[in-house]
Amino acid sequence: MELTGKKALITGASKPTGIGYALALKLAEAGADVAVADLVTGLENVSGYVSTGSNPELEALAREIEKRGVKALAVPLDVTDPASITALAEKVKAGFGSLDVLVNNAGVGFGPALVVSMDEQVWRKTLDINLNGPFRVVRALFCARAPASSTCLPAPAKSPARLWPLIVCPRPG
Repeated sequence: MELTGKKALITGASKPTGIGYALALKLAEAGADVAVADLVTGLENVSGYVSTGSNPELEALAREIEKRGVKALAVPLDVTDPASITALAEKVKAGFGSLDVLVNNAGVGFGPALVVSMDEQVWRKTLDINLNGPFRVVRALFCARAPASSTCLPAPAKSPARLWPLIVCPRPG
């Protein structure tokens, strides 16, 4: 896969053992500039806490990406916080100007394995991160109906407004 000159963003990328981390390195090896974003503060207040990445891990990933000869951005992100998502959009636009690949990888699995045993707060938090988070990120980045603003990026050829907001594939060409 050749992605030289393309710009990518991966959410949920700071855990060295995670899929997002590995994808970020693969995209960089293919020549893409890569922005990585993740929750860098824990979810200790939620029952069934699952560890997240950390800011040092996110920054270390950005350095690893740059070692592959491409540009990297590391951005702390909470997909449940609109202000955090707006800050992400502003940093990506300032750093890259456009975006060709979006991988909405941020996600969690809280609590016990059985839904019947899960606390409702945990269930709501899980849905907010896993279902609403990708929706919020796509809307903030690609503001399909908004006039040109300080945070909206040009939408890829396959408009994310018409795709399930998990992965937006590279534009042709």
